Amino acid sequence: MSGDGYDRHITIFSPEGRLFQIEYAFKAVKESNLTSVAVRGATSCVVVTQKKVPDKLIDPDSVTNIFKITPAIGALLTGLYGTDAKAQVQRLRYEAHEFENKFGYPVPVHVLAKRLADISQVRFFITYLPSLVSSSSAQVYTQHASMRALGVVTILIGYVDLFCSNRLYLKAIFHDLILIFSIDEEKGPQLYKVDPAGNYRGYKATSAGVKDQEATNYLEKKIKANDSLDHEGTVHCAITCLQSVLSADFRPSEIEVGVVVQGERFRKLTEEEIDVYLTAISERD
Repeated sequence: MSGDGYDRHITIFSPEGRLFQIEYAFKAVKESNLTSVAVRGATSCVVVTQKKVPDKLIDPDSVTNIFKITPAIGALLTGLYGTDAKAQVQRLRYEAHEFENKFGYPVPVHVLAKRLADISQVRFFITYLPSLVSSSSAQVYTQHASMRALGVVTILIGYVDLFCSNRLYLKAIFHDLILIFSIDEEKGPQLYKVDPAGNYRGYKATSAGVKDQEATNYLEKKIKANDSLDHEGTVHCAITCLQSVLSADFRPSEIEVGVVVQGERFRKLTEEEIDVYLTAISERD
């Protein structure tokens, strides 16, 4: 991919109508060499991603791509972990807090996804100075040369009804939590994906990363056969998809699994819980 001078600023279109810096942001997601999968079931949402520790001296517990945004919303970020993903997480926390503080109830996952899409092209340093950005959209940021697209794809899941009745508790802990998938009181589990171009959509199942197309093809066949999986089936489907597209049998320490179930908070599964699922999948196959 060559910009031929048209990639010097995010505001410059090529003669073919392309914004090369946006395309570079999508390429950065692939360069992470990770693949992530998300599946929405009848009563839960599940996200699964590879876990790669870059150095033997690094504490594995400090390496993660799955984050809590609110007690009921979780986020899986695939791409430039060290900079852009952390900036995205900071922004999500800020937006969730501001919404709850302004309106008096937790932010719905679709509202948070839309807001993130609106600001997804903001330059890295502005993420840490959110007061500089008001209600601008992603298209606005593509018109400013001092800003760039973030090289991450964000997958959000969540339920929101569980925590609506305990406002004081939520306010007390809201600052410390981050996530991006949820369960809506009326619609059930919700799954959204936001890309570097500012696109956001709801999904039954989706993927991101280096093998996203292969994972999407796999999920299309599985979800077409059964789009109302129970919680156990949803977890099995997500893990099996990742194993299939990567042709790998994972150890519990090599993947991360985040779940949000109706009536429960978002959480990450422990290695012991992941091992139970991996063993069951292996015995079934």
